[in-house]
Amino acid sequence: RSDVARRGGLAGRSDVVARRAVLIVDHVNLNHEKGRHDLLKAFYFDLLGLTADPRKAENIGKGKKTLWANAGIAQLHLPEGAPNAQPLDGRLTL
Repeated sequence: RSDVARRGGLAGRSDVVARRAVLIVDHVNLNHEKGRHDLLKAFYFDLLGLTADPRKAENIGKGKKTLWANAGIAQLHLPEGAPNAQPLDGRLTL
């Protein structure tokens, strides 16, 4: 969120929020716990039905490094890292 939104500057201003609505996010980077590709595969690919990007698909079998999950034209980058390295304040919906 922007500094303006955090300070409450947009509170009650639906006209401003509507004009500045995000229409698409092309890339999202979400860290995951090292060595948990089994959970990534189960959630993103098996449950949600996203597809593994062929450029990083070999990492599923290796069980290490970054995965890329494609959701239509959007892409999630799923690098190994500390699970709380990138806290998300809000919701991310597909």
